[in-house]
Amino acid sequence: MSQQLQPVGEENSWRRHRLRNELKSLKIDPPEGIEALPLDSKSCHWMATITGPVGSPYEGGVFYLYLQVPYSYPMKPPTVRFITRIFHPNVSRHGDVGIDCIQHNWTLALTISKVLISIQSLLTDPFCQV
Repeated sequence: MSQQLQPVGEENSWRRHRLRNELKSLKIDPPEGIEALPLDSKSCHWMATITGPVGSPYEGGVFYLYLQVPYSYPMKPPTVRFITRIFHPNVSRHGDVGIDCIQHNWTLALTISKVLISIQSLLTDPFCQV
């Protein structure tokens, strides 16, 4: 879980602008059952909550996640980990999320909101490779 370090005072202004817009969008029109907020002024650390989707085994549950956003974001994906213990085939016992969009298919079009929506959909439809 190593993240690219950047000297103090050299924050990427494009990253800052993008994250500010993503946060604004999350506040104005949040996806149903999803909330996310940065924990620090540089938006490197985020806390998110996902409500278990209706009709899933997780219905009614509230799940807390930690996101670490690298300085190279959005060129590189955030690292996402469940804080709430969860038994799920796409989540390691340590809470690490195994989802294709952040492991192998990251693109600039993806956002923190879209990642959280993908994780929420995994709660209804786990990916089980046969």
